[in-house]
Amino acid sequence: MSEPATIAVIETVIEILPPRPALGGTLVICDCCRQRRYACEFDEDACGICSECLESDAMPIDL
Repeated sequence: MSEPATIAVIETVIEILPPRPALGGTLVICDCCRQRRYACEFDEDACGICSECLESDAMPIDL
């Protein structure tokens, strides 16, 4: 019989990035609706989703 093989463990690292600035830094692209919004329309904890999308019940799949 052959010896047991060592099991390779792969760690998955997920990095959450802040919204990317578009065209000069004052506009940000929403990760949900893909519309350009002003940076003030985003909450700090919204992870790139504008406040309009947060207030609605629509999911990206529904759009």
